[in-house]
Amino acid sequence: MKDLRNILAPVLTGFVFIFIVLIMFTTLSFSDHIDESFFVNMSVGLLLMILTTVLWMPKGKDKGKEDKGFLTAQSNYNDKANKIIDEQHQQELKKFCEFKNKEFSTNLLKSKLAKVCISLEFFNKYVEFKRGKSNKDFKEELKSYSQKQIKTMDYLMEHELKFRKLKSEDLLKASPKLKSPSPIDKEKVFNIVMWVGKIVWSLTCFAVIAYIIIKPDASGWLSKIVQLLMWGLTIGANIFTSIQFGYKSIVEYRKNYYIELNSLCLEFFEWANIKVDNKEEQA
Repeated sequence: MKDLRNILAPVLTGFVFIFIVLIMFTTLSFSDHIDESFFVNMSVGLLLMILTTVLWMPKGKDKGKEDKGFLTAQSNYNDKANKIIDEQHQQELKKFCEFKNKEFSTNLLKSKLAKVCISLEFFNKYVEFKRGKSNKDFKEELKSYSQKQIKTMDYLMEHELKFRKLKSEDLLKASPKLKSPSPIDKEKVFNIVMWVGKIVWSLTCFAVIAYIIIKPDASGWLSKIVQLLMWGLTIGANIFTSIQFGYKSIVEYRKNYYIELNSLCLEFFEWANIKVDNKEEQA
């Protein structure tokens, strides 16, 4: 499949480029109206960007998957995930995630209280006071606190702290032993940003090209050659950036994802007192 894609990418890109040439010398000549011609060229340009990205970005990802750092990070994580699955530590892993969520929730609460100069100990006393379980002396102590501090404590009492909770399945979804897809959140965000950036950049470039094509003095073979060169440069630039973005999505974002998962697995083994081979390569 990989070899087939390597062959199809340059072949199909060549057909797309030929299609652009045919449009330049035939199809676009049917209209003398600027708006129609402009949007036709813009549409062709956008289609060109999508096709070249879809065809060439996987080549960058394939190259990234051969990177030693990525392979090491993936291997380190797979060893830990497979150990959890093979030795059936799922129930312990679930309890570990509950522990981590509670720990994170406490630290998050401390952080929000620190912004208004309140300790967790005082906040707990305030909660007891509001529930009628504190002595009257605390009411006098409370008078030294500002309205902002009191409102912050009231808000934190009434509202649950929201954060993305760690689930046991999050640590195992990237394992090759499971058939579910790997949820690479940061890589997905990167790919979305990449596509948006490419569309904006491409629309700008193709708008310039479309404008040159529809200019009244843009006639003759010399003008067509200039237009053809601009299309060629645009295709080449898009192919190059697609490969680079594909490579980066693997060696940076997916590799870091595996490193984070591996770190959590090691923390779990330590928490559960599970012996693990500490010999692993540095990613």
